Amino acid sequence: MSNEIEVLTAQIPDQPEIPVTSFADDVFTVTWVAPASNGNVISKYSVLIRQSDGTTYSEELTDCDGSDTTILTNTVCNIPAQNLNSAPFSI
Repeated sequence: MSNEIEVLTAQIPDQPEIPVTSFADDVFTVTWVAPASNGNVISKYSVLIRQSDGTTYSEELTDCDGSDTTILTNTVCNIPAQNLNSAPFSI
């Protein structure tokens, strides 16, 4: 009789595809498709917005906190345009 041992390990989740953005009623909507979790729990998404310098990105935590349960579950967040009219963003 042989004893077989099988070890299962979780892998790093895949990176989501590039999100889709839309604009209506002075609100930017950012949506994305949840990637394969590969056996791991996805506990946060980082939503990065390009700053007014055109090269630097900052995480948008006011309206797109990727650890918020609703945003995490629905893979969508809404950013009022007025929130992007000040530093560091400036649309």
